[in-house]
Amino acid sequence: MRLRLAAPIAGMVAVLALLGFAGATAQESPSGRPSAGAMGVVDVIRVFEECDQIKDLNQVLREANESLQKEGEARKKALAQKETELAAFSPNSPDYRPRRREVTRMNIDFNVWVQQSRAEMAADHFNWTRVVYDHCCRVTEEIARERGMSIVLQKREFRPEAIEDEDIDKVRQMIHARAVVWADPNADLTEAVIKRMNQQYRDSGGRAKLKPAAKAP
Repeated sequence: MRLRLAAPIAGMVAVLALLGFAGATAQESPSGRPSAGAMGVVDVIRVFEECDQIKDLNQVLREANESLQKEGEARKKALAQKETELAAFSPNSPDYRPRRREVTRMNIDFNVWVQQSRAEMAADHFNWTRVVYDHCCRVTEEIARERGMSIVLQKREFRPEAIEDEDIDKVRQMIHARAVVWADPNADLTEAVIKRMNQQYRDSGGRAKLKPAAKAP
């Protein structure tokens, strides 16, 4: 049960906040920052890659996965031992039937445990991705409002060199997934979002305060 937290991020929506539309290009104020009605961009994938909370959550989930792997090996070993013991009995012996029932029960319990553990890990994966993405959206909105922006789009880097097999369909998918072709660096909120999210995470207690995503605010 290998769990990679970053996997679901690729399918996230392009528009983070749509509060109004004031024009196709950002207008600069004398201070150098976009004026009211301007657009901003944020690289959500980069936010997830550099967010301290995600790094800690990945570690927590890896540790949980390792613990489950160890428990699974112990359960398999116990089941194999019972199966070996059962094989030593003749099917006609009085002890064979109850021992076979015990092995059957252990086998069922093991399979149920595996399915339940996978479901719980998947639920944690889903819930934490949702929680962190919601946090990213809230922080993005805060910073955008402070800078007088009325819309923030998701920025995705165009990196065809990352496609190993030079598949043209994958290049097309990469192009289609991009909501922004170019943005002035002053309109890019990514660094500010990462910095504020990390600060808020530390202020809330950091990893010591992590709890199941289902109970997270």
